[in-house]
Amino acid sequence: MLKKIFLIFLLTTDLLFAEGFIKKFELSGVTDFPLSLGAKSYIEIPYGINFSFGIGYLPKLYVETINDIVVSFDGYDENTADLIENSISDSLILSCAVGYKPFKNYGFYFDFGYFIAMLGGNVSSSELIAIVTGIDFSDYVNNDREIPASSTLHNLFFHLGYKFYPYKKMVIDTGLGLFKTIASKTELEFERSFTYGQQQEQMEKDVDKYMNKIYTENLISPIIFLNIGYFF
Repeated sequence: MLKKIFLIFLLTTDLLFAEGFIKKFELSGVTDFPLSLGAKSYIEIPYGINFSFGIGYLPKLYVETINDIVVSFDGYDENTADLIENSISDSLILSCAVGYKPFKNYGFYFDFGYFIAMLGGNVSSSELIAIVTGIDFSDYVNNDREIPASSTLHNLFFHLGYKFYPYKKMVIDTGLGLFKTIASKTELEFERSFTYGQQQEQMEKDVDKYMNKIYTENLISPIIFLNIGYFF
């Protein structure tokens, strides 16, 4: 199935190139610091309009950098930073963007996009979750219990960049940007109690509500990006 999809993609791309609709197609390794490490495709069509699609992951070091920025501006405290680190580190990052390159003979461009961070996270102690959220659930879960915690983040971003073509088919794309979290979903995975099942579900909803407030009000950070790749 994947081979068929890839074949259709190649045939469609060849056809669009032949018709002159696609002006440029690039594949690059990318780092959006402090968001992700991964790969990105870039498609430019007439009138300087472009689209990009990326896949990567969110390293723990990058999460620590985001936390350092927010904590330094008193967005949240160190306990909250630890919980966030445990909840989103090593997340899968999927992104898409649409942009505009206003000058044909110069590499300046800008774009706006969306990315989702998901399927990451690690374990946190129930005591840490209780300290951060202020939700007391000691009657339902032991304070020393480690609970897998995972957050899915929905984000918007903006890039202001410049493309260089230093050698044959090589492209270097670098610049600055900004991202903002607009929504989130936090899940706790613990053994459900038959006796306290409803209380545990309510506790998870309360934690999700609290963490969504933390994410959407505080997760905003500048971006420095560098892409190195090949263009067709």
